[in-house]
Amino acid sequence: MENLEVLHQYHDEFFADISDDSLIDGNAGKSSSQAFFDMVIELMDDNEVLDELPDYVSYCDNKTGNPILSGYIFNREMFDANAIGNAPLSLFVSCYSQRSTLQIWNKSELTKYINDLKDFYFRCCEEVFVEALAETAPVKSLARDLFKFQNEIKTVHLFVITDAVLSIRKQEPEINDRGIKFIIHVIDLKTLYEFANNELIQDIIYDFTDPDFSNEVECSGIKCLDVSIPSSGYGSYLAVMSGKTLAILYEKYGSRIMESNVRSYLQYKVKVNRDIRNTIKLAPEKFFAYNNGISAIADAVEVENSSIIKMKNFQIVNGGQTTASIHNAYRDKADVSKIYVQVKISELKADTNDKNEMISKIAKYANSQNKINESDFFSTHPFNLRFQSLAKSNRVPESAPNRRTFWFYERSRGSYATEYNHYVSNKKKMEFKNKYPKNQCIKITELAKYLSVWMLEPYKVSKGAQYVTKCFTDKVTELLKNVQSTESIDTYYNAEYFKQAIAKTIIFRQCDSIVKKATWYTGSYKANIVAYSIAFLAYWLNETKQEINFTSIWNIQDISEAFKETLNDLGEAVLNAILVNAGNSNVTEYCKRKDCWDQIKKLGFNFSEKFIAELNVAGVSEKSIQQARKLQKLDNKLVEEINFYKLTPEQCRLIINDAKKDKFFITEEEKRALNNIMLGKSLSSKQISSLKMLFSRMKANDLPTPDL
Repeated sequence: MENLEVLHQYHDEFFADISDDSLIDGNAGKSSSQAFFDMVIELMDDNEVLDELPDYVSYCDNKTGNPILSGYIFNREMFDANAIGNAPLSLFVSCYSQRSTLQIWNKSELTKYINDLKDFYFRCCEEVFVEALAETAPVKSLARDLFKFQNEIKTVHLFVITDAVLSIRKQEPEINDRGIKFIIHVIDLKTLYEFANNELIQDIIYDFTDPDFSNEVECSGIKCLDVSIPSSGYGSYLAVMSGKTLAILYEKYGSRIMESNVRSYLQYKVKVNRDIRNTIKLAPEKFFAYNNGISAIADAVEVENSSIIKMKNFQIVNGGQTTASIHNAYRDKADVSKIYVQVKISELKADTNDKNEMISKIAKYANSQNKINESDFFSTHPFNLRFQSLAKSNRVPESAPNRRTFWFYERSRGSYATEYNHYVSNKKKMEFKNKYPKNQCIKITELAKYLSVWMLEPYKVSKGAQYVTKCFTDKVTELLKNVQSTESIDTYYNAEYFKQAIAKTIIFRQCDSIVKKATWYTGSYKANIVAYSIAFLAYWLNETKQEINFTSIWNIQDISEAFKETLNDLGEAVLNAILVNAGNSNVTEYCKRKDCWDQIKKLGFNFSEKFIAELNVAGVSEKSIQQARKLQKLDNKLVEEINFYKLTPEQCRLIINDAKKDKFFITEEEKRALNNIMLGKSLSSKQISSLKMLFSRMKANDLPTPDL
C-alpha cells in the first residue's frame, strides 16, 4: 500500500491527539470515541464534505458493545410544506479502534458496519422497535422520525468513519435495498490524512465517452454552442441538458455539484417553487420556454461535434432551485425525460486571472429563479475584510499564556490550511503554527454563531451554521448602511470590538468544552445547550444591567474558575429546562423555535456571588469601543496626512500640467497645497481636505490620480 510509512506516522500523531483529549475528559472509553468522531467531523467540515454538522448520538449493540450509530443528519423541514433537498438522511458510525498501531481493514470488516447501519434504519421503520426504546435514550427521537417519515425517505447516505486503512481499492458506491438507495461513504485514515493536509483531490470528471458513466446518466454528450472569445481568457458555452441527466447528476454528486466558493455558506435545502413543480408535472415540454435555466462553471470543457463530451468539476452557481426541483420530481417517479434546461457554462481554468472574483460575479449577475442577496457573498463583505485585518494586527497580550501569538480569521473556507501548506519547509510550517495556533483559528460561520448568541438568538444558532451566518450577514449589512454615512467601517469595527469578539469566542468555546466534559452530559444536544446557556447569560446581564469583563478575558485569554463553574451549572439547568419544555417533541427541532427561547428566558437560575463579583456595570464595554473609535479616527487622519506627504514634487507638477492639458479647473487653495508639497512645507487640515476634494473630482472626471 502506497505511503504506508507516512500513514503510520500520521496515525501516531492522530492517536496522541485523541489520547490527550480523552485524558482531559477523564473517561478513556466513551470520551475517546466521541473525541475521535468530533475531530473527524471537524476535518470533514473544513473540507466542505458536509452541508451541515451531524448530531452526535451513541447507539451500540447490546451484546457486543460495538458501535452501530454515532451520529446523524436528518432534515425534517424537507418534508414540511413541500420543501426539498438532497440527502434527506445521513447516518454515521464511528469505528475508533483505540489502538496505538495502525489497523488494516478488509472488505468484510467494512461490510459489517455498513450492514449494521442499514439494519438500524430498517428497524426504525418497525413500530415495535421504536416503542421498545427507552424514553431517555438519545436515539429515541431519531427513531420516531424515521418511522414517521419512512415513506418519504428515498435516499440514505451511510458514513463509515474509521482510524483504520481500507485495503480494498474500491467499495460499492451504493446499494439498493427494499426501495431505498443507500449511498456509501468511507472515511478511513488515508482520507483523514488527505483532509488534514489539504491533499484530497475532489475533482469530479464527467466523461460522457465512458460507457459506464454515459449509461448511468443516460447521456452520451451535451449539445452545445461554443461562444468562447479567445482574448477573454475563459471559455463560454451555451448548452442544453435533459432534466433526467441533471437529476441523476444531482442524485449522484449532491451538494458537491453546487459547492463553488461563492455558495459555501448558502443553504441548498430551499423550498420547491410551486410554478416550477407545476410546469414539471403538467407541461414538461414547455419547461425550456418558461425557465431561466442555470449558470455553471467548470475547470475544463472538452467539445466534439458540437457536444460536450467531458467536463471537470462542473458546478452550478445559479439555478440551484431549478436543479433541486427537477431532482425532487425525479425522486417522486415523475417523468422528467421531456424536460430540457438551458445551461450557460463558463470554463475557468486553474490559472484564470481573478477566478474567485469571476465566480462571485457570475453568480451575482446571472439570471436566476430567486434573487441572490449581497449577503450571499459574505466572505468578501467589508466586515470580514476588516475583521481579518484586525486579526492580523492585534497580537495576544504578554499577560496571556499564549502571548506573542495571533488569532487567525478564516475569511474563506480552508484558508488556514492553504496558508500553512504554502510553506515547504517544516521550519516555516512550525513558525506559522506557533504564530497562529490551530485552536486560535476562527471560521466565518463560527464567528456568526459566537456573536449571534450575544444578540439573544440561540434558536437561529440552533438552525445551523449556514442559516445563522446568513442572518448575521443581513444584520451587519443593514448596520453598515447606517454606519458608513457617518464614519468609516474601520472606525466602527476597531481593535476594541475585535478584542471583545475574541473574548466572546473564548467564552463560547470554554462553555462547549465544559458541557462535553460535564458529568451530567449524556452525549446529546451539546450545540443547543451551549447556545442557550450563553444566550441566557447575555439576557440576564441585560436585565440586571451588568456585563462581562471582556478586557480581563482578552488579557488572560481565558475565563475564571468561577465563570467555568457557573457555565457548568447553567448548562445543566438549561438542558433540564429544554427537555421538560420539549415534552414529546424532537428536542433538536424544538430548539430551533423561538418559543423555546421564550421559555428559557423564564429560567430561574441563581448566579454565584463569586461570579457576580467579577462583573462590570453595564456600559463599560461600549465606552471602551467608543473610545477606540475616537482613537481610530485620529489614526486614520494621521495615516491620511502621511499619505499626502508621500506625494513627490514631480507628481504634483504632473497633476497641475495634466489639469491644464485637459482644461480641468484647480482652485487656488488646491494649487497652494500642491506648491507646499513641492517646497517641502507642512499642510494644514484645510489644505489636506482641499486635496481630498481635488482627487475626488479628478477621479470623477477619469483623470489619473496618485495612488495613496
